[in-house]
Amino acid sequence: MQLISIGVLGAYLGRVFTEASTARSTWSPNAWGSARTKRADERGGPLVTVGIPSFRSERFIAEAIASVLSQDVASLEVVVADDASDDRTVEIARGFDDPRVRVLTSETNLGAGRNWNRVLDEARGRYVKVMGHDDVLVPGSLAAQVAVLEAIPTS
Repeated sequence: MQLISIGVLGAYLGRVFTEASTARSTWSPNAWGSARTKRADERGGPLVTVGIPSFRSERFIAEAIASVLSQDVASLEVVVADDASDDRTVEIARGFDDPRVRVLTSETNLGAGRNWNRVLDEARGRYVKVMGHDDVLVPGSLAAQVAVLEAIPTS
């Protein structure tokens, strides 16, 4: 697998999209991609996981989730990781009657960094995109990002 700068890819496509690592502390570009692909294939996971870390996002979370579910990628999951919100975020996220949506909750506030890492730890897809709870995906953007990543030679 060829390493792509996340910044360059993000600037090119307008969003940050990358393969997630199963071992963040030590990795090489080839081992990182190979381990992630093997993990997704072994589990029969989706092609793409879109992770949405959230905290007090009741005003935005429904639109964010809906924008992911409307993407033209056949195999995807949405992982919403709520960080002990005291509003209706969890209720709204759980209101989506779609098996592709998983909602994780925390009893205590983990903080932004740990909550974002939780999304990566829970991802089952070959590719992982983490987006803000107040972001909306433009129609077709996920398919375009997958196409770019799939076009990269793996060795």
